[in-house]
Amino acid sequence: MDSTEFYCYNIEVIKVVIGIDGLPLAKSSSSQLWPILGYVRPLKNKVLPIGIYWGYEKPKDSNEFLRKFVNESKILTNCGITIDGITKQVQIYGFSLDSPAKRFILKIKGHPGYDSCTRCTVEEEYLKNRTCFPHSFTMIKRSHIDYINRNYEEHHVENSISILEELPINIISSFGLDYMHLTCLGIMLKLLHLWVDKGPLNVRLPSSVSKQLSSSLLSLRPFMPCEFFRKPRGFNDLN
Repeated sequence: MDSTEFYCYNIEVIKVVIGIDGLPLAKSSSSQLWPILGYVRPLKNKVLPIGIYWGYEKPKDSNEFLRKFVNESKILTNCGITIDGITKQVQIYGFSLDSPAKRFILKIKGHPGYDSCTRCTVEEEYLKNRTCFPHSFTMIKRSHIDYINRNYEEHHVENSISILEELPINIISSFGLDYMHLTCLGIMLKLLHLWVDKGPLNVRLPSSVSKQLSSSLLSLRPFMPCEFFRKPRGFNDLN
């Protein structure tokens, strides 16, 4: 019995986290995989394949892509799963997707678009050649009912909503925020450009400091574990 089986055997509710993303198989062709994966909380190191789909392009309709997963999930959440004669309740605890995959699955606007925030209804402003979310004390949180009823049409990009609404989940709270796109490729990337090459002179770093930071980043390369696909690079590669 592995750790996943042992953990599921000793609890009443099996909480499953779902991950969905697409990945290319080769640089010379458009061949790609779209896997649906899952793990049982809190055993994040035991990832289980739920469905793996292959093709030469992104699935045209996310609802068609998710149909078999939703049908099976409805059976599991309604009827549970029997382990050694004992029926366990199954719960879809949440979804872990990056921003582009989240946009595709939920049929909503992507993270740079107007009215794209998945947690509140604040609308973006275009300020100094970039899209910004202005701070507001009157912002209204989005709700599951808002999504189901399409109360904010500008947030949606298609005439239909995600088939995931058939599951016993809260569409808003079940999807986490994407740290990579929102922070690393969003806020941090903008700050780096402001500090290094595109910001006003009063905020740019001296060239000596930039070179020192680049050297420090490059010195980390030999110590990065193999799980980190992208190794640190210098500021010369920022663009």
